Amino acid sequence: GDGRDDARAIDRRAVTVAKAALALGEALAFPWLTEAATRPRANGDEDVRTGTRAWFASLLPAERDARAMEEAVAALARGERALGEKNAKAAIEALSKIETLVPREYKLNQRAGLLLSEAYKLAGDNARYLEYKNRVWWWGRGLRWPGWYIIAYLSARSAYFDAKKDDEAAFTMSEAGVVAPLWVGLLFLLVEYGLPDY
Repeated sequence: GDGRDDARAIDRRAVTVAKAALALGEALAFPWLTEAATRPRANGDEDVRTGTRAWFASLLPAERDARAMEEAVAALARGERALGEKNAKAAIEALSKIETLVPREYKLNQRAGLLLSEAYKLAGDNARYLEYKNRVWWWGRGLRWPGWYIIAYLSARSAYFDAKKDDEAAFTMSEAGVVAPLWVGLLFLLVEYGLPDY
């Protein structure tokens, strides 16, 4: 009867709203919050409250300190060299400086984190080995992890076709024409600002 049809319509609307909310969460909230929770802390971060303008600004690419970058790159080279020579102590000493020098440089810190995990493994410190492996993995699940955006797209697409009451939801060439440039742009950003390290 009419009551059952109304209940089905309400259920369908609720599911559509839930899918739209999931799409927004996957595209915005989850990656930003994961990024904020897992990246290294920079000086002044302790005064930045989550959700404020300063917090959002701190997650965006910032101007690089050229001298700090030079020092960090040199420290990375020393650490790699020491690790190649099986000198765990020297590798740890050099690589540990990178996070302090350039805490927001994703690629450098991820590379240093992976090397630090190897250095601690070489030194026989399994707890620190796992700590750095986990740091690298978690930061890789922040803004740069493509999985967030793939799930967001699929959720948004499903919500769109639910709202249209189109159960076919066939993939069309016009959709491909919109989606392809977006994915190419996303791929460019991922390569430019660092793909996740595993």
